[in-house]
Amino acid sequence: MLSGSSESNLILSASILESQVEKYFLKLGSFEIRPRVITPNGYVAAVGFLSERKDITNFAFLHITNCEITLVLVNNRRPCTVRAFMASGISPEDLAISVKQTIIGFNQRTGNDIFFDIFVSCDEHNFKTDRIYTALEKTLEYQSKLRSAEQGIQKALTQEKINSNAVLQNISPDKTMKYLFNFCKGKYGTSSFFKTYFSNIAAGVVLLLCMLSLLLLTTGFDNSNLDKKIAVIDDKALFIFKATFPDKKKVQDPYLQMKANVQAAIKKPGTSGVIDKSIKNSDVKVVAVMSEVSRKITSSVDMEISRFLFNNGRLVLSGSTENFNNVDSIKSKIESSDLFDKVSISSAAADKKGDRVNFKFIIEM
Repeated sequence: MLSGSSESNLILSASILESQVEKYFLKLGSFEIRPRVITPNGYVAAVGFLSERKDITNFAFLHITNCEITLVLVNNRRPCTVRAFMASGISPEDLAISVKQTIIGFNQRTGNDIFFDIFVSCDEHNFKTDRIYTALEKTLEYQSKLRSAEQGIQKALTQEKINSNAVLQNISPDKTMKYLFNFCKGKYGTSSFFKTYFSNIAAGVVLLLCMLSLLLLTTGFDNSNLDKKIAVIDDKALFIFKATFPDKKKVQDPYLQMKANVQAAIKKPGTSGVIDKSIKNSDVKVVAVMSEVSRKITSSVDMEISRFLFNNGRLVLSGSTENFNNVDSIKSKIESSDLFDKVSISSAAADKKGDRVNFKFIIEM
């Protein structure tokens, strides 16, 4: 149903059984004819008439055939109501009353008092159409009071015969026409997939391009920020290299040059033992530490290890032994290793039974 407002319509929709469309499609297909437009006869006649007549704004279009009668109300040059009647099941008087009820109902729904010109269209002129014409004139006399003074009073109905050629030209599938229903769609249509869904495809392509642009822009920002961070780190590395090796005037790759100079300093005689050990032991593995402890403390020493914690160049070794002399002996053996820099006894005390001594060593690499 359409809005009665002169500004815009709300909804104009229609549907028919797919079996009806398929029936037309298959019948024409048997003659090797592929339809391009399938649309209701009476409604398309009204739309074609509307396209031809630019001088009328509000009218009721009654299309009469031997099989059916179609009534279309047009308000402000927009189809707003469509009704259909079986031609054999309604008398001219009842048809005129239905037309009147349709007009009154539309005016009541919209709150308007619109005068509708009446146009009767038929394929052929006969006695029945004359009776319909007479019944309409009599039943719709009340409309004269709706006509404004400058429009004058309608004396008679306007009867016109359909110009089939003009109507067919107006509904050509090759040109867009407002308000036309075309049920030749989907599998019955002739348009290509690309043409049918061009707007959707175009919208999808635009959305994809926007997403790719956003992705590239984000990646560009990330790369720019990463390059800035790398530049800051490179500057710090260069500063440290120059501060550590002030005699090196030419710097190409501070990382490689610093590694080479540090290795040379380690091998150089007279280098500080503390520095030498810290550099050599920087990559010490837990397995190597355990192996070194096992190598230095032979099986002849009575010792049980209960805790072995290695973290950040420091080893915490806890356990128990037979007496306090063994604690000193174990400390001395560990200190003799080049892998360990400093060994401290954090605690040493007899256990509750008094037959074992619990100890805790803190060993620096």
